[in-house]
Amino acid sequence: MSEPANTDAVRNQYESYPFPPRNPADETKHLFVTGLDCLGKINHYCFAGQQGFGGNFRALVAGGGTGDAAIFLAEQLRDRSAEVVYLDMSRTSLAIAQRRAAVRKLDNIHWRLGSLLDLDEGKFGKFDYINCAGVLHHLKDPAAGLRALARVLKADGAMGLMLYGLAGRHDIYLAQQLMRLVNAGEPDLRRQIDNARKMLASLPASNWLLRGRSHAKLLEQFENDDADLVDTFLHAQDQAFSVGRVYDLLDGAGLDVIAFTNFHMSGSVGTRLEYDPGLYVKDTQLLERISAMPLRARQEAAELMSGAISLHSFYVARTGNRVASFLDDEKIPFFLTVSGRDQCRRLSASMNEKVTLEIRPGVSLKFDPGSQTRALIAGVDDKRNMREIVSAVKADAGNDGSKLEARTLRELEIMSALDWLALRGPRAQPFPMQGAFVEFRSVQK
Repeated sequence: MSEPANTDAVRNQYESYPFPPRNPADETKHLFVTGLDCLGKINHYCFAGQQGFGGNFRALVAGGGTGDAAIFLAEQLRDRSAEVVYLDMSRTSLAIAQRRAAVRKLDNIHWRLGSLLDLDEGKFGKFDYINCAGVLHHLKDPAAGLRALARVLKADGAMGLMLYGLAGRHDIYLAQQLMRLVNAGEPDLRRQIDNARKMLASLPASNWLLRGRSHAKLLEQFENDDADLVDTFLHAQDQAFSVGRVYDLLDGAGLDVIAFTNFHMSGSVGTRLEYDPGLYVKDTQLLERISAMPLRARQEAAELMSGAISLHSFYVARTGNRVASFLDDEKIPFFLTVSGRDQCRRLSASMNEKVTLEIRPGVSLKFDPGSQTRALIAGVDDKRNMREIVSAVKADAGNDGSKLEARTLRELEIMSALDWLALRGPRAQPFPMQGAFVEFRSVQK
């Protein structure tokens, strides 16, 4: 398959400025966690909690960059009969990723140099899970890229994708337009970088980039990070997607959205809840009207109301109904993140404890779970299933039965959306709790 005309420019950019910048020596300090690729989260959303990640499970990281997703997946799958295939068109990026894997003594990654547009079942086989985060929006034809990924996805497989969000990157695209004007006719990328830095320092307070941002912090972010500056303001090719365009893109490849999800797992809320208009709309009649709209329309409305969703992170499959349910008596609840466990323990220890979670500046969620929810999360031990925990809660309350109250179900779904709780089937091995930039497995120097 022929590649887009700008492929050389994109490849050259990542050869000169591999992204994200990583030092292989840092693997002795911590593991970079990619929120899409936490096994417990993939299992919950993509495989209804039933995936064991053994039996020759295969994962593809398409556009692997300097290796974050491939390293994280391979580390989690280290002791299972599974493999990770890394694919990228930048030799420099691939070399950095390989050195990182060598520090961790990972031997379950297969390295491939090339374009995802050339993915072929005959050469690559098929995959249970595909990660493609921050890649499709740098292709001239993202639809062709997604169709290529779909060709090597197993019928019951799933993908974790990330695409730039249109509404939330308005300021970035205005800045890119400015940089193109300033750098017109300048072929040397080093000089373009210098010019871009000077322009950032010259911005008046009225500029879109400085609305809601500290000028000093903006300059500090890019002061010594050429790769991030190039990737943000000087990229050879960059386009963004509205929620509606995300759905249209997936329709063209025969794929469905399973769920939007959080891209980061740092203890902050992330963006999953921002796709619910109920986060913003407090008027009962208006919310009732919006709630009657199809899911896609509700999410489109929420994106426009937020105005700050700068990337869309989501799971997809050929059929979208994959998410594990808290109504399934056999599913075992567990804490997905350390911060989630700590928040749940705090809430379960007191009937009066409430939390206010800041989603964005000026947008917050007040969370005050009911008595059944508090008692239930106190019983989460990664061993008992939902039936056993709920029955114990009911017995302690002097009630019979093992049914969840409607309010409790809603609150558990919020906790799942916050990356606090997830579910696994009884045959799936327990998963380690995850946080951003934490040690998953210690590495000796």
